Amino acid sequence: MYHEFNDNTCIPSRSDGIDPRRAASLTPETFSPTCALTFTVESRGTALFRNAFGRYNASTDGTPPSPDDLHVMLPCDAPVGTSVVLDVRSEPAYRGGEIGFFLLTPEERPSTARCAGGDCCPTIERYRGGGGYAYYSQRALNPDARGADSFIHLLVYDSRIFERTFYFAWEDTFNTANNDFTDLVTRVSGVECGGAGADCDTRMQGACGRGITRCVDGRLECTPRYA
Repeated sequence: MYHEFNDNTCIPSRSDGIDPRRAASLTPETFSPTCALTFTVESRGTALFRNAFGRYNASTDGTPPSPDDLHVMLPCDAPVGTSVVLDVRSEPAYRGGEIGFFLLTPEERPSTARCAGGDCCPTIERYRGGGGYAYYSQRALNPDARGADSFIHLLVYDSRIFERTFYFAWEDTFNTANNDFTDLVTRVSGVECGGAGADCDTRMQGACGRGITRCVDGRLECTPRYA
């Protein structure tokens, strides 16, 4: 997932990119679109299924989104390297505020680690009819969520060299995981952490005390408006 910040990207001295353990985060869970979003398939790794990826309007009441609010951006047949650009803010389905991201799988219900009906390509219509599962960046919305003991389906990585860019690494099976988080890896550019851009107090002196919340390593920090 690219090289560490300030590395020479033409002749990189560090070819291992983001450390998958140290840089992994469970947050942010929601995001603010700041410009046109670019959705990219980075890897389909060891996926059991041909998964799809998309966006939804972030839940504010703990209720999972309806199928009508699941908008697939990278369908099951999108190969590695596929990129889709969309200004979410101009879409009629966008309600304003923050958004979340989801993984859509075709797993047969109840969980069997098999594709429902032998079809390993999930769609919203199949999901609406009871085929497959959806997992969300808001962990409490997941169908197998059970508090602190829930299986983790998503690790989030804040890009080291691209601003407003995050990687999403998913696990795609219900109520179980092998914890390699390579079942689908996507990249989204054009988003900030939910809550970014707000006025804040850095507790520094003078003009440096005026701050703005920004995303740093996937977490909100109050940073000076003026260096």
